[in-house]
Amino acid sequence: MNQEDQKLEADAGREDFFQLILEHSSDAIVVVDHNGRVKFLNPAAARLFKRSRREFLGQEFGLPLDSRQPQEVNIVRSRNDIGIAKMVVTPIEAENEILYLVNLSDITDLARMREELQSISLVDELTQVYNRRGLVVLAEEQFKIADRNKREMVVLLVDVDNLKKINDTFGHLEGDQAIIDTAAILQETFRKSDIVARIGGDEFVVLAIETSSAQAQILTARLEKNVTAHRARANRPYQLSLSAGAVGRDPESPCSLNELLSQADALMYQEKRSKPAERL
Repeated sequence: MNQEDQKLEADAGREDFFQLILEHSSDAIVVVDHNGRVKFLNPAAARLFKRSRREFLGQEFGLPLDSRQPQEVNIVRSRNDIGIAKMVVTPIEAENEILYLVNLSDITDLARMREELQSISLVDELTQVYNRRGLVVLAEEQFKIADRNKREMVVLLVDVDNLKKINDTFGHLEGDQAIIDTAAILQETFRKSDIVARIGGDEFVVLAIETSSAQAQILTARLEKNVTAHRARANRPYQLSLSAGAVGRDPESPCSLNELLSQADALMYQEKRSKPAERL
């Protein structure tokens, strides 16, 4: 065998070796031409997209190829089956044209777990409204938007009256139900665009977005009306009662969340003191 034949055999051996690597790689590998059509995909890619190699070859790839940074992309496999993959695109020159070598790693389970953990970290487990951390994160974002657009906002601090007495008299399960009922009443009272959060055992905060301070009294009256309606239909062994303090946030002289809560707290306790002695 002459040197040229030996070289051809060696090249063929290397091609077979690299083909073997591609075929057995756990990462999905797709080669896309300059027109955005699939020229090659390995078995892992076919499994990721849940399509046969035959029906994928020659078709439009459909995912962005312009970024050289790793990115997360949705893999639409069917109407009810959407996966998530980490994608890295590398331009290569082969066969006298620019091709795109696309590496995809299936991170569907990891991404969903991350979303679940993030949701848990921002949501109150008992009521499924936001917790204190969720309130702080969202308030910071909403304050920036309000200041930029010169929009007012109303902040309400709401306290469940007599929760300790409910717990002591009827047990903590009934106390938990009072908390759950309060969250439901607040969600019923305010718009979906408003932010409802539980920040303590018996304390809730509502950010009424794009609401003027002149409307604060209307909001507290609507809340009291819904509490009264709840008492009439809920058939609880106690009378649920809420105290609220509402303050406006002026974008021309903005206050921090803590400052607003301090002001609302003073108004809320003023209302609480004006109520008759505790009764259930």
